[in-house]
Amino acid sequence: MLASLTRTPRAILILVLAALFGVAASTAVADAKSKAKHHRPPNINKCRKKKHSDRKERGERREKPGKKEREDDKRESCIPPSPGSKHLRRKKVKPHKSGKFLPFTSPNGEERANDDFSWRPPGKRPRGKLAPTEGPYSIAGPGLHASSTIFGVNTSLQNTVDFCRAGGCSLPPDMSGADSGRTVLATGNWKSFGAVSRDGGATFNILDPTTIFPSGPAFGTVNGMRVQLDGGMCCDQVVQYVPQINRFIWLMQFSGTCGGLCGTNKLRIASATPAVVASGGSWTYWDLTSATFRLPNSTPTMDYPDLAVGTNSLYVSVDNVGAGLLVMRIPLSQIAASSSINIGYTTPSDSASAYGGHLTQNVGDTAYWAGHINTRTMRIFSMTDSEGVYRWRDVGINSWCNGNRSSSVPAGTDWLAFGFPGNAVLGSTLRSSQSGNELWFAWGAGHAMATRTPGTCAFPQSHIQIEVLRASDYTPISQMQVWNRSLAFAYPSLASNPNGDVAMSLGYGGGGNHAAHAVGFWGDFLVYTTAAGDTSLNRFGDYVTVRRSWPGTNSFSAEGYSTRIANASNNCPGNGTFAAAFGSSQNFCFDPHYVTFRHGP
Repeated sequence: MLASLTRTPRAILILVLAALFGVAASTAVADAKSKAKHHRPPNINKCRKKKHSDRKERGERREKPGKKEREDDKRESCIPPSPGSKHLRRKKVKPHKSGKFLPFTSPNGEERANDDFSWRPPGKRPRGKLAPTEGPYSIAGPGLHASSTIFGVNTSLQNTVDFCRAGGCSLPPDMSGADSGRTVLATGNWKSFGAVSRDGGATFNILDPTTIFPSGPAFGTVNGMRVQLDGGMCCDQVVQYVPQINRFIWLMQFSGTCGGLCGTNKLRIASATPAVVASGGSWTYWDLTSATFRLPNSTPTMDYPDLAVGTNSLYVSVDNVGAGLLVMRIPLSQIAASSSINIGYTTPSDSASAYGGHLTQNVGDTAYWAGHINTRTMRIFSMTDSEGVYRWRDVGINSWCNGNRSSSVPAGTDWLAFGFPGNAVLGSTLRSSQSGNELWFAWGAGHAMATRTPGTCAFPQSHIQIEVLRASDYTPISQMQVWNRSLAFAYPSLASNPNGDVAMSLGYGGGGNHAAHAVGFWGDFLVYTTAAGDTSLNRFGDYVTVRRSWPGTNSFSAEGYSTRIANASNNCPGNGTFAAAFGSSQNFCFDPHYVTFRHGP
């Protein structure tokens, strides 16, 4: 790892400067927070590549470009032409064993200060009607039973976990979790907690990962000089359960050396059996640093990770901040053996259009991810286990409303005000049907057209678009929406089961409702809120999750939250209460929920 950091004098200089800044940050927290605000990450929409155009391939007429059109051309030139492929890069990483450590809390501020840029797909001459193709979805109140969705558990973690420790409170919650049956592991953002259940999600106990893994800033020695390699455990976490090897996988993100989305950092992949998770035993873990993937000194940071499980491989994605999506493949057999892992990984800039996107869930021997070239063209990426390459191909779809997403709750707060991850493809699953496998891709869309984008949007609220393709050749099957005349929907997460059910986990708000979490199934035109909130923030969060629930094949589990006013009736935890801010006029706390559910009769 260190050898790859010392190839040029410039690299040494940058690392030395990073080390000096890291030492200053550890001794002067306030100064570090101030500096972090000025270290904005590179803008993914700015292009540093040689310009090219694929208009001729798409058959579009060339017009004399204006300023907006020139900006769109510049963004499109950031991505390689389609179709295309490239060989995977390779890296071997050694395992480590967990132990006992003192608790750690990152002193460098909260993720709300780490504003990232989303990829903005250029607007093009519209294809399709820019109008709903399906009936609207509505919201039903929380409960354990419903006509089309039957809940197993719906458990609040409000008084089990909190998002505040010494150094302040953090948002958004960004919940994730998975279960192996009786054992459940749920996590939340930034303050680095785990919540473990041994009774199928009925009750939870707190698990602090910083006490079982080394979580403070990491340092190394380069040419006799001490340099900082990351800023310590901080932020996004993702959990999966892998039944093939009977392991929980816990993915943890570390801060950049600047205390935010700049400098070098790392991801940690940890593995343990359900018995170990339940009993508090030893985990195996692997640390994947910026140097592991030879990320350039100009854009070395990794953010916004995701996990997907295939038949033989674990797939991991993460934004290389300001550059593109990095996707990697790891053999499950090596994780099960707690041995060194051989990683095959992509070049992030090839997936610039998929920046902020998440991986397709419930796949077999092929990983998928997707992004938008423009408002009428998707790019589908794939990585098959038997090949040492990854591929991409463009697919024409119906146009969608690319204006800014927004939605007002009763107090007037716009719960969609935070831009990232924009229109990134967040929800995706591989669904089995009688006619063959289908790829489902879901993303958030607005209720207006962006400036200078042709067409008229006929959606009254911000909503979710879903594109369904035939997996064998990417032929479009259908395009539909999760929408409502007064409610807005956003942040979709999808999963499927052998019955062909597509479960949805998402955020909703507006129309007299505060922003909250809901689950349901595609085709029912009804989703169910899991937690009722009474205040909202101007940043709901960056993701919610849904997973297949085990050991059966029909049920799903999901994690989301609502926001509640800190008063006597809501019973907010004292050490997990935020001061009024971010759109809430009163002190508030988060009410995370873990739910299991299945399709009703």
